[in-house]
Amino acid sequence: MNKGYSGIEIMRRINSGELKKLPSEYVETVRFQISEAISELLETGARIRPLILEGKRMGWVRGVHLSERKILQRWSINLEEFINNMIRTGTTLPPDYVDSLSGNEIHSIIRLLKEMSDYDFSLFSYLFAFSTSSDSNRLWVSRGTQIAGFENREVTLPDNSKMKILVASDHARFWATMCKQHENNVVKIENNLNAALIIRPWVGKNADGLTSELNNIAKSLKFDNIEPWEDVIRLDRIVDVNDGWAHADDSLEGLQRELKGMMSNDRHERLIETFEKQQRDQADSYKNKYDTLVKKRGGPGIVEEKIEILTDKEVRERGDKLKKGKIVPVPRDQDDKPENPQERIKKYK
Repeated sequence: MNKGYSGIEIMRRINSGELKKLPSEYVETVRFQISEAISELLETGARIRPLILEGKRMGWVRGVHLSERKILQRWSINLEEFINNMIRTGTTLPPDYVDSLSGNEIHSIIRLLKEMSDYDFSLFSYLFAFSTSSDSNRLWVSRGTQIAGFENREVTLPDNSKMKILVASDHARFWATMCKQHENNVVKIENNLNAALIIRPWVGKNADGLTSELNNIAKSLKFDNIEPWEDVIRLDRIVDVNDGWAHADDSLEGLQRELKGMMSNDRHERLIETFEKQQRDQADSYKNKYDTLVKKRGGPGIVEEKIEILTDKEVRERGDKLKKGKIVPVPRDQDDKPENPQERIKKYK
């Protein structure tokens, strides 16, 4: 594992489960599968698979590398041409057949190319660990930088059809860099160990500490070390879909599982009911609080406006009295009942 973490950081990672010890069988299985996929990608230049349509092989298909997509983007004048070039690069379908494809067929092929490219791209996080394996060392010793230094490679397939790979993948370039650095580090450690052995007769036991540290570094550089794989491999989180928390999805089984949970009032339904009750109680408490404040301030205020209908003569007389200061307007008592509308209308007759 990584030795560069502080004590507090190590405790945090332990509590979060990041430093949980993985079963050795699980690490070995994942390492074998990943090493096999990366070896195929590096040796062949791409992971090529049969293109099946209705049970019949129509050709071959592979993921288009990011380095190839950049080239195609520079060579294409519009999106339509770029899509056609992607299909011609990632498949062995003839050009005239590609031109006759319908929109749905083009969409399906492009989606397949994207999925295969994404699967290849997911191998990036394992390249450093792979570079410390004996499989990687055999590739590096036998072919070296040739794996990362080619253009327009043609791969002959079992039916004698050919698939062209425009340029080496980014995986190959990164892998070659890691292998070269690993090789240089091994040489440096060996030179330092030889130097320590030479100076030991003159410095005595003072050289033992340096020699011990160099030996520990040399051990970490040995091939098939398990620690780099433990740093990148994670256990898949196993979810119990029948734990009562409504793990619904778009599948028929997911919908049936959610409906069954609703009928049986599972944990998810009880949680929703509790949440709704909390919201209602909170709303009721706010309402009671506001009602109490309104009562303390003397009621809700003016809730109804009473209108008094006056004739023109009464308006003039009232205006004259107001100018002379003979009367003061008194607000109507709220307990007074309004006049009958029929009696008000009689004033105008």
